Amino acid sequence: MLGAFSLILMTGTMIVLGLFVWRVVSRQERTDEKFASKLNADDERAERGRVEDAERWAAWEEHKRRAAEKPGSDGS
Repeated sequence: MLGAFSLILMTGTMIVLGLFVWRVVSRQERTDEKFASKLNADDERAERGRVEDAERWAAWEEHKRRAAEKPGSDGS
């Protein structure tokens, strides 16, 4: 019983703390242009990283596909 209570208490605390941090960051973002521009720059860097990862993954998949099509590439 104590384990279930502590799990519920911990989950509730994490939710409340997350909401508090989210509100503080949102308020600061609305009032501080420099902070907002830093967050936007971080978002743009993250998006570029995701695009680059997707491009590398697609190139790797294409390389594997072409290698599988070559004669004598059956692994023997």
